[in-house]
Amino acid sequence: MSDPTYGRSNLPRAGRLQAPSQLEVMTAADAVLFRNWLRQVGWTQQSEGPLGELLNFGDSTVALPRELWRDPIVAVGVAERIASAMNRDLRDVLRRLVVPLTDRIEFRLVGLALENGRIPLGAASEALKNGRRLLSATGTSAIAPARSVARRYRPAAQQLARDAELAHTEDGSFIFPLVITLERTTDPLITFDQDSVVPEPYERRVTRTLATAVASAVNLTGRSIDQLRDDDLDTASSVGVSRELCLSLDEMVRNSSVDEVAISFEWSPAFGPTDSLPTTVYVPREIRPQLRKLARRLARPEPIPSEVYSGPILEIGHSSEDDDQDGFFFVLDTYFRERKASCE
Repeated sequence: MSDPTYGRSNLPRAGRLQAPSQLEVMTAADAVLFRNWLRQVGWTQQSEGPLGELLNFGDSTVALPRELWRDPIVAVGVAERIASAMNRDLRDVLRRLVVPLTDRIEFRLVGLALENGRIPLGAASEALKNGRRLLSATGTSAIAPARSVARRYRPAAQQLARDAELAHTEDGSFIFPLVITLERTTDPLITFDQDSVVPEPYERRVTRTLATAVASAVNLTGRSIDQLRDDDLDTASSVGVSRELCLSLDEMVRNSSVDEVAISFEWSPAFGPTDSLPTTVYVPREIRPQLRKLARRLARPEPIPSEVYSGPILEIGHSSEDDDQDGFFFVLDTYFRERKASCE
């Protein structure tokens, strides 16, 4: 794993699988993560012996050698059989072998108008553009939760959104898979022992927050948005729900040909259990009005509690609400909830 380009630009392509150079640097830990991922996505163990195990998926059975990582040619053959059984692109399965430290987010566009095998370019463009915006907004909320991100996007979040990779889609589908590499440094990849849990990296924190935030936003649309309390909005923002996230979800289903967007998550098994996280969240087109209402509620200024604040005075003025009441106001440049704010 000392190669700094491990799992990035030199991934094996379908036309070069006879010389899978990246598979030659697999370790036993990579093979363990690959096996764990297979179980996450539905493969079950049929039997186990000293040389490996037999796994089932539907009507298919695949032998998984215990020392798969030692033989790249055997690894390619196993990946081909797994890809065929799952009707999945081979390169995606190979990625799980050579880059096990990845999370995958799929945006599936569903609609009766899409059954003719074509999609409006605008709908596809909105899916990709707002997928990137979701990562930027959630990456910011994962560090500093707030009801509205406004223009305060974190550089790390924007960099993660730029680095996300669009994977190959299945034939005949309108699925946009984004692959998030969980170890993006140029240093050697982290090492870990079998069955150990590695401290959660920032990238996993973002994908986890995104799954929780999208599910929470969709759940809130089932309630009366106008009757939500400030405590409800604070709780939602604490798990990543923001004005920008709601607007991005709204725009994903704006095109009349898209009836629903299904957002699915596949997690790397390297960073602890993910059983409590959503695996698929459905965003139907009919909740657009509720999403817009929620975005407007989140855009309102947050109430500032009665506390002592200090900082330079930006503005002092005189206001007259009506003929019977005059008053003065001032705007203070200070910090509110650990972020810069202008308090009036």
